[in-house]
Amino acid sequence: MANRRPDYDTEDALALTGERVAQWRRLLGLTQQQVAARAGVSRGALVRIEAGDPGPTLDTFFRVLNALHIADQVTDALDPLRTAMGAARAEEKLPQRVRSA
Repeated sequence: MANRRPDYDTEDALALTGERVAQWRRLLGLTQQQVAARAGVSRGALVRIEAGDPGPTLDTFFRVLNALHIADQVTDALDPLRTAMGAARAEEKLPQRVRSA
């Protein structure tokens, strides 16, 4: 996979997500070092997440979310069955794979 620069929408989403991670950390009264230690990641990795850097892995991101006790909220937000379309199609058997025509 090529190492490419994210588009502006992605950059905006990463920046906003990083800000919200930092807000949760501060709301909980935790330092970056405390969250990093609880997550088992470096403080630098947390700094990059909070800055909206696309480099940290999904594993690192979820370790941080778990340390902040918000991972369930993120995975719940991604549940397609919580959307109107997902609820409407809940009775259908969704394909395991989608192939292009």
